[in-house]
Amino acid sequence: MRSDLKMVAVGDISFEGSKAEIPNTKVFESVAPILKDAGVSIGNLENPLTNSNEKVQGKCTLRGNTGWAGKLVHDGFSLVTLANNHVMDFGPEGLTKTIYALKMVGLRWVGGGSNVSEACRAVFLEMNGLRLAFLARSAVIVASPSYAGFNEPGVAFLDISETKMRIIDSKKAADYLIVLLHWGLEEYRYPSPSQRSIASELIDAGADLIIGHHPHVLQGIERIPFEERGDL
Repeated sequence: MRSDLKMVAVGDISFEGSKAEIPNTKVFESVAPILKDAGVSIGNLENPLTNSNEKVQGKCTLRGNTGWAGKLVHDGFSLVTLANNHVMDFGPEGLTKTIYALKMVGLRWVGGGSNVSEACRAVFLEMNGLRLAFLARSAVIVASPSYAGFNEPGVAFLDISETKMRIIDSKKAADYLIVLLHWGLEEYRYPSPSQRSIASELIDAGADLIIGHHPHVLQGIERIPFEERGDL
């Protein structure tokens, strides 16, 4: 990517706990200057923003007050991904409330929607005269309903063939394409061989950058030289 493109990405964000009902800017104050200084700042919103108490039964659930949407914008976030294993913790209504809260403050989102078409669509942002395309997918298996269907709200599942086709199509309208993936094993500091293989396929399809989250630890960075890409 060009050296004048400055993008910041953080991992999983959840407001569950003592601060869930108390939205405030102090949570991000130590990193807000970095977030605001970037052309695009991205995070994985790992809980629904809803005031409901109707949580999904049988799993660990996370939640934050809808007021957190405004705090995310205030502290510099310009895009969040919803493609993860917790944003559906309060069911379809929780997802709907989350998207509404994000819309009200002008915070863009990707990877979730009222149906599979909306959840899997690319989101485009402008930065320094360039058009960036973002796709988001989750590969984490969830026992409760989570993934979007034809007429069912949810998040975007990592279907390799579908994602590669979407990359090829979206790249036609963008200078750079970034894929946000919720995958891997928690606490593992290295991506698995299958993850690296899938990442190579997505890069060959046209992705310029893949940003992963979910393991809860920092993992390594792999750079694939342009000349080593596939023929697509």
